[in-house]
Amino acid sequence: QFLNSSYPQRVALYAAEFARRYKHIVSHYTPLNEPWITVAFTGLYGIWPPYLRGNDGAVKILRSLTRGIVLSIEAIRAEDPGAVIVNVDAAGEVIATTPQLEEYAALTTARTFIATDLVTGRVDSKHLLSNWLMQNGMDAADLAWHAEHTAQIDIEGVNYYPETSVTLVEEVNGEIISRRVDGGVDGLARSIRAFAHRYGCSVMVTETSTNGT
Repeated sequence: QFLNSSYPQRVALYAAEFARRYKHIVSHYTPLNEPWITVAFTGLYGIWPPYLRGNDGAVKILRSLTRGIVLSIEAIRAEDPGAVIVNVDAAGEVIATTPQLEEYAALTTARTFIATDLVTGRVDSKHLLSNWLMQNGMDAADLAWHAEHTAQIDIEGVNYYPETSVTLVEEVNGEIISRRVDGGVDGLARSIRAFAHRYGCSVMVTETSTNGT
């Protein structure tokens, strides 16, 4: 559905109807859980429908998904002016093992924030990923749209998964190799600081357990 040309408008209609029906018992709203994870699984890695792969697929999904989030927030607040918007995404950090890979690590880490950066109007020609967006399907009009439709987020949720949130990258025989490591408490602290510094809002951490408790 993310590729449907009317997705942003339709999901906003759904959000408006939800707020209209349940605002007497609901005060906090998450327009879409883990937007970058959704982009990665549907557009980058081809794990979820519509099973797109690569940067072109990721940007296609990202363009539609972020517009849907912005319009959903506008629709929710129109129905419920006191709504608290909770944006939730998964932490992601790529650490270079050599100075030569630091730029690659920074660009890859920046994708953790790109959906929220677009939603909050932080992406312009100077953004670290502006060239990546432009080279894979977005244009100046898309960035202008987000600059004109800036959404306010009240709480930033950080989903941190110790076994998958931190990646080490190294170069072996001319090929970049990625290796997941357990980031532990230090990785969690770095992720919280990164989100808090970037968005200047309250940060809510949702704790997950690997043993089902």
